[in-house]
Amino acid sequence: MKTAFFSVIYPAAEPFLNDFFGSLERQTDHGFDLFLINDGVEEPEPYLAGRENLAPVFLDYSGTPAQLRQFGIRALWRRGYEAVVLGDCDDWFRPDRVAVLKTLLRDSPIAVNELDLVDLDGEPLESGYLARRIEEGRVVRAGDIQDGNFMGLSNTALGGEALEMAASLDLDPDLVAIDWFMFGMLLHQGLQAVFTGRTGTFYRQHPKNSVGMSRLTEEKARQGLEIKARHYCLMARAHKLYQNQCRRFSRMNETARNPEWLEAYLDFLESHRMEHPFWWEDIRPLED
Repeated sequence: MKTAFFSVIYPAAEPFLNDFFGSLERQTDHGFDLFLINDGVEEPEPYLAGRENLAPVFLDYSGTPAQLRQFGIRALWRRGYEAVVLGDCDDWFRPDRVAVLKTLLRDSPIAVNELDLVDLDGEPLESGYLARRIEEGRVVRAGDIQDGNFMGLSNTALGGEALEMAASLDLDPDLVAIDWFMFGMLLHQGLQAVFTGRTGTFYRQHPKNSVGMSRLTEEKARQGLEIKARHYCLMARAHKLYQNQCRRFSRMNETARNPEWLEAYLDFLESHRMEHPFWWEDIRPLED
């Protein structure tokens, strides 16, 4: 199976690149090509020094985060890859991640693996986060990620059919929840995913990536409303079942400009706090 590992590296993640590359070097299956888009790291070479198993191919491109991912996925599809493992460069991975996901992609177009939460310094917070709610071997369908998302750009892999369909998508350049939109569209087009806890991603928690998996603040609530409104309205262009959510969250997003309403909404969210929410899942509509 012709396999690639794809990521984007950027300056804010430089403190974490040694963990990232080290975990790729320690993979039990080295049968993959490493493709990277360098979004501003001036000297990536020192992070790769002495890592004999890694010989990355750098793809030249500049743009928004959505444009960078779209360019990379299309480039890998044109190169004929049958499997693409995705990973964020501020995270790192269990040694068998590539091996396990490649095996799953033989029978499923998309594979999703476990998340082990760690803090900014890499210290453990909670292992097996997703398994609290998703059983091993679960077949994931579109409805499973309608209210929130657990299929990220650091814990998924695409088989050939899914890669081709992902390459055909036109992503909004300003899209924030890139993963949620991409996988939502793929699942609505009839593909299925499979979840495994047999391997995992060490998902680093810091202010830029912890929405949905940490305590809510007014800033996160406001950001979540904006992201969910945009997501549902983009999905509604292709699937009518999202139209009500588009209208509802768009109204709430506008109302959130009122500080008093936002404060009351945050109190509502805290009183309805979920256990082990997925990304954006705890940004919920007000009760009728």
